[in-house]
Amino acid sequence: MASSQELLNRVQHSNTSQPISFATVKPYPNFDAQEDANSLDKAIQAKGVDEHIIISMLANRTNMQRQQIADAYKKDFGKDLSQSLKNVLSGKLKDVTLSLLQPPTLFDTHALKNTMKGLGTDEESLVEILATRTNQEKKDITDTYQTEFKSTVADDIASDCSGELKKLSLALAKTSRSEKQTLDYKQIDEDAKIIYNDGVKRKDADVDKFIAILAGRSNRHLERVFEKYTTLYSKGLVHSLKQDTKGEVCQAYVGLVKAIQNTPGFFAERLHQAIEGKKDDNLLRILVSRSEKDLLAIRTQYKKKYKVSLYSSIAVGLCHGNAKHSIHHVMILCKYALCNLIA
Repeated sequence: MASSQELLNRVQHSNTSQPISFATVKPYPNFDAQEDANSLDKAIQAKGVDEHIIISMLANRTNMQRQQIADAYKKDFGKDLSQSLKNVLSGKLKDVTLSLLQPPTLFDTHALKNTMKGLGTDEESLVEILATRTNQEKKDITDTYQTEFKSTVADDIASDCSGELKKLSLALAKTSRSEKQTLDYKQIDEDAKIIYNDGVKRKDADVDKFIAILAGRSNRHLERVFEKYTTLYSKGLVHSLKQDTKGEVCQAYVGLVKAIQNTPGFFAERLHQAIEGKKDDNLLRILVSRSEKDLLAIRTQYKKKYKVSLYSSIAVGLCHGNAKHSIHHVMILCKYALCNLIA
């Protein structure tokens, strides 16, 4: 296994180089969907339910393997696996297992809907989801959203958000972000100046150009734009935004810029906020959605930033929560987050 320093060196350039596997959940060797389906049925039927078997199996299979298990379970037992688990589990354990069984697009779709549920919008989570999914992932989410909720993502954003936040969120929801890897240095210089004049220092000006750059340029291009901004104006864009914007708009812009600059670092910060604020839905969403992408890189960034392992933070954070967070649930979440890797 790579050392922490080796991982940090690789993570530092993870946004701009050829993708390296930073997944914590990888295909289970010698996988047998029918055998796993039989084991799960025995665990479900066991006296008191064998929760350990259920969570250890699902947490150590990729999502594709879980879908194959669900298909085998349906074929062999004539029942829906999610419904069977829902019938015998409760609380956080039920939430974890049902989340693991959802296909990624469906999971993201419901997560996006939850950011706009009830009173007020969870702006930070809304931006997190829209800013860190690819064009294709957002297209799949948009299509599934309309099927699931008989409404469009754009319509719900428009009715739930207002002002500048609505403009930004609608722009991020589009599937038109550039994916070009080539760099146009003249455009980089121009964009850095537009961000300053029409974004940071504007006075009731039209921010459409500013938003168009943040939501439409490729991440690689924007990384260079942010570097150029720092060179031109002697301070980083995040610092400038915190000085010159306020409230939910500030949080949205800052989150977006951080997600583009350093995606694993952004998620490490989001996990820390979720643990400190006892925001279980945010914690679960990040662990599930990033486990087959970059959770190992996120863990490494977390350790670097907070000088403590993600494992320890989750355990301590949940142990200090309310009564529904049993030690058993702590270990379920920790085991899933780390997937048997050293913390």
